Amino acid sequence: MTPRITSTAHTECINANDDRCINIIQVDSSNHHDTLSPSSKSAFSTSSLGCRKPHLASLKQNGEMEMQTDSYQTLVENGFYSVEKTELRGKKDHVRKYWEDIATKMFIRPLLERLLQQKNVVRIVDLGAGSGEGFELLTHIPPSNPITSTYQSFVLNPEQIDFYLGIDLSGAMVAQGNRNYAHFDNVCFIQADLKEELPLAHYPPFDLYFSSYASFSHLRPQELGRLVNQVETHTQGRSFLVLDVLGKYSPEWPEYWEHSCQELLPYTMGYLLSSHEQKTEVAPWMNLSFWSPQELIDTVSLGVSSTTAKIRILAMLDRSLLVGRHMDTPFFSSPRQQLRFQVNRLFDLDYRGDIDSLICELSYLDPYKDRHAPIILRLQDYAHQWNSVIHVLDALMSGQRSKAKAMIKNGDEGIADDLQSILWIYDNATKYPVTDFWSSVMGPHIACLLRNFELRLPNALGCGHGLLYLVEITKS
Repeated sequence: MTPRITSTAHTECINANDDRCINIIQVDSSNHHDTLSPSSKSAFSTSSLGCRKPHLASLKQNGEMEMQTDSYQTLVENGFYSVEKTELRGKKDHVRKYWEDIATKMFIRPLLERLLQQKNVVRIVDLGAGSGEGFELLTHIPPSNPITSTYQSFVLNPEQIDFYLGIDLSGAMVAQGNRNYAHFDNVCFIQADLKEELPLAHYPPFDLYFSSYASFSHLRPQELGRLVNQVETHTQGRSFLVLDVLGKYSPEWPEYWEHSCQELLPYTMGYLLSSHEQKTEVAPWMNLSFWSPQELIDTVSLGVSSTTAKIRILAMLDRSLLVGRHMDTPFFSSPRQQLRFQVNRLFDLDYRGDIDSLICELSYLDPYKDRHAPIILRLQDYAHQWNSVIHVLDALMSGQRSKAKAMIKNGDEGIADDLQSILWIYDNATKYPVTDFWSSVMGPHIACLLRNFELRLPNALGCGHGLLYLVEITKS
C-alpha cells in the first residue's frame, strides 16, 4: 500500500518564487500495512524530503533531485506503487476477517471471559499454529459487552498470557512465528508433528489447548484420538480443548457426504489462485479428513482413557455454511456460485454486491434429501433467510420501498426485525456522512446480517466448511 503522508509536516513559503520554500513531510507507518521495509527506511531518515525551488540546474548540482529520484525508486522497488490489492479474494479476505474470524472469536469468548474471572493469566498451546495466526485471533476478541467495556478493547491481552506455545510441523512456519513475536518473552514456537508424541511433558500444563482453521483435519481419527489422550494426560485439574476440522456436510462437496472420517479425501487450497488459474491439474492437493459432529464426539471420547478424567461438551459450531472457500471454485461437484466473492464486496467499503450473484441456489442438493434430510433442511432454511435479505435489498436498490415493506410484512417472522433494520437504514440514508451509502453503509450491514443468521443457528450438524468443538477436560 502507498504510505500515508501525515499533515504533521509544515510548509514555509514566502512566495512562489522564493528559494526558501521548503516542504517537510513524514511517512506515517502506524498502520501495519504501510510499514516500510528496513531497506526503504533510509530514504526517510532525514526530516525533509522537500527541496528548494530555484532552477533545475542548481537542483541537479546540489544533488537534491537525485535524492528525490532515489527516494521514489526505493518506494517503487518495495512495491508501494504497484496496483493495490483489495481483500476481495485470497487467504485473508474480508469473509475471513469479518465472518470466519468473528465466528471463531464468538465461539471461544465465553470460555476466555470465564477463565480470566478465575485467574489473572492463562497458558495456551496452539496445536498447528503456523506462524501465529491463533495468537492474533485470541488476543483480538472484543468484549461481550462493549457498552460497559469502553476502555477495554479486547478480552485477552498479550500480557494476560503467561505463556503461549505454538507447535507446527513446518520448520519455516516455526521460524517465521519466532521472528514475528521475537519481542514477546512469553511466546515461543517449536517444531513437532501432531501425529506423533508431542513435547508437552517439557512444559507445565496449559489452560487452553487450541487449534484453528481445520488444522486437525490433517489427522486421521486414530491420530486425533492419540492427540486428545496426550492432552488429557498433560492436564492437571481442568483444561479446555478447541478442535477445528472440516465439516463433512458442507454444500461445497456433497460427493463426500457418504464417506467416513476414516478416509482421507482430496482437498485443495486452489482458492488462493486467481479465477482463471483455478484448474484441477494446476492446484496443489492434499488428503484431509472430513467430520460429522458425532464422529468428532466419538473420537474425542475414545481419546480420554483415564478413569479419573471426564469430558464435557461445551459448544459445537458450524462455520461458513454458504460462504465456504469452495462455493466459488470449480474443484468440487457443487456448481460454482459467487457467494463468498460477493459477500467480500459487501464488506468492502468501495464495492456494492451484485444482487443476482448473491442469490443462493441449492437445488443441486435435491438428490441427497432422502438420506440427509436434517442437513438439507438446515441449509434450505438458512438459504431462505439469506435470499429474503437479498430480495429486500434488491427492491430498495430498485427504488421500490413499498415492495420491500410488503416483503418484510409477509415474510419470515423470525427475521422480521433484521429485515426491518434494512428499511430503517434505507430511510435514514442521508444522515450517514459517506460518499456511497450503498457500499459504505448498506453493504456491510447486509453482510453482517447474513453472518449473524449463521451465528444464531442451533446445534451444529457438520454442514459448514468448518466444524468447531469445545471440550472441557477435568481430572480428579
